[in-house]
Amino acid sequence: MLGKNHIVTSEACALGLAVTLLNPLKSIESIPLLQIIRVEVMNHFFDLGFSHIYLQAAIIFALVYFGALLPDIDSNTSILGRYVHLPLEHRGFTHSFYFLLPFLIIGYFNAYVLWIAFGIFTHLLMDSFSYAGNCWFNYKTGYIRYGSGAIVKKKHLFKLYRVGKVSEGFVVAIVIVLNLLLVYIAFKK
Repeated sequence: MLGKNHIVTSEACALGLAVTLLNPLKSIESIPLLQIIRVEVMNHFFDLGFSHIYLQAAIIFALVYFGALLPDIDSNTSILGRYVHLPLEHRGFTHSFYFLLPFLIIGYFNAYVLWIAFGIFTHLLMDSFSYAGNCWFNYKTGYIRYGSGAIVKKKHLFKLYRVGKVSEGFVVAIVIVLNLLLVYIAFKK
């Protein structure tokens, strides 16, 4: 997925998550255990150390934006990779669960890092639906490498879009619509 589309899908998902946590669906409120989990997750995600809602939203937006671009730091042609580049194989370590894991662990103690982890997670998730796929755990041996330089996940089943093609735009549009629908349902009640 192109960097701009990683940003858009990550921000749409962050909006959907934030609204759902702040204004839960009735089905979640009716189940006490889910309500307890929601409150704990909400307290953790929004523990940024201050209560000004607009400043908090701006900071969350920036952190998710950064996290959405971070896995492509292994490509010197990516939005972030043009400025800070790790000389690693593209779709290798930075596109694996092992790259995400330290952000999740630190994010357990720090809400700022948790929002970066959310951006990374949505990036990896969206890449999983491309024609090339994404190897979350076996990034060294999980790809077929072609002479043209293309790499494709072995036995990849969920091929929803090709990078830079119209199909990518459709996937982005679907993610946006689903998250806006979630926002609408949350505020409708």
